[in-house]
Amino acid sequence: MIRAFHCILVLILLLPLSAEAQMDNRVLGEVSQSVNLPFSIYNGFIVVEVLMDDILPVHFIFDTGAEQTLVLKPALIPILDLKIGRRVKLIGADLSREMFGLTVRKFDLQLAGTLRVNTDLIVLEEPYLNLDEIAGVPIEGILGANIWKNYVVKIDYNRQRITLYNPDNFSGVPEGYIQQKADFVRNKPYLEVDAQFQAGITVPLKLLLDTGAAVPIVLYTNQESKITLPPNTIKGRLGTGLGGFLEGFMGRVHELKFEGFQFQALIASFQDLDSLKLQMVDSSRNGILGNLLLKKFTIVIDYVQQKVYMQPNNKFNAPIEFDRSGLVLIAAGANLDRKMVLDIVDGSPADLAGIKPGDFITKFQAMPATLYSLGKMTTILCGKKGKTIRVRLSRDGKSKRKSFTLRDLI
Repeated sequence: MIRAFHCILVLILLLPLSAEAQMDNRVLGEVSQSVNLPFSIYNGFIVVEVLMDDILPVHFIFDTGAEQTLVLKPALIPILDLKIGRRVKLIGADLSREMFGLTVRKFDLQLAGTLRVNTDLIVLEEPYLNLDEIAGVPIEGILGANIWKNYVVKIDYNRQRITLYNPDNFSGVPEGYIQQKADFVRNKPYLEVDAQFQAGITVPLKLLLDTGAAVPIVLYTNQESKITLPPNTIKGRLGTGLGGFLEGFMGRVHELKFEGFQFQALIASFQDLDSLKLQMVDSSRNGILGNLLLKKFTIVIDYVQQKVYMQPNNKFNAPIEFDRSGLVLIAAGANLDRKMVLDIVDGSPADLAGIKPGDFITKFQAMPATLYSLGKMTTILCGKKGKTIRVRLSRDGKSKRKSFTLRDLI
């Protein structure tokens, strides 16, 4: 097994837990028929432009796995003159670290220049989670289920558009969509799926449909005894969430099936969570379905009727690629235009080429690295086996040239 910090990152937000932390989830927004919200995808995250209080343009992640809308940067409190309410307890992605947020009542947000809502927020008391360096663009917050729970929501990955429908005027999904076996817990959708970790042995699972996760799937190994690690895995940090890094393994699931669809040898993250702590927030789930799998579909989530429909798009048959370089990159610098090596997979092509954590990539394939987005560079590093990658590095003020050839790591 290779030890690694995997380059595909996952955002898991579990908010908030105690009864006293419950918030008024009524959201005022005018949708008579439907409204379209364009989005961009940055390194696997769905990002919507948001105007806060009519004065500050920012980026928020669209997250069906979060209950509440969250502001990540407490520095925005004085800038927006936010009226702070109660202090509430939050639990991080690894369910081990306690953090705190501050409530803000009835704040105006304008989404993608189209929809104005007045909603409650939670502002992190400290900057526990910095997604800027992961997404490659400034990320100021998370749009949670309290925004969407009164609508029918269509997520079109091809057109990069979210459509909100007034449920009273929604005519239903057109032909070609397949209704999924779904359950909703605190306005979060879960799909019932069947997985095989060994040929012929089927394990029923319940997975959160999570657009805030830039992975295919995450499975909790201690929630179901039949979830077993595949023989070929990479051990290390799976990514980052509220409260810290997520430790576990990367491997392939023999087979994953849900209503009308089937996947073979699917890339998956395997994580061991404390089952007692998981019961505090969500004992019913065995893991999550993330954007790298969900982007193969157009998805309709009817929050009012608690139904989920999926239709394959033109990316359905495209393979889900895994990093073939061993490079773990983040965006750095005041403008997030520098690419820094955060970590290296032991024994990987990048490791054998002599690339080190802390190196800055100044040129990539003979072009200035500043010309590449973080997501584009990551996509190239997940490219075809046998492709040669050439980089120029800056290390301790000295320039170095390196090259390596992409190959499968798992």
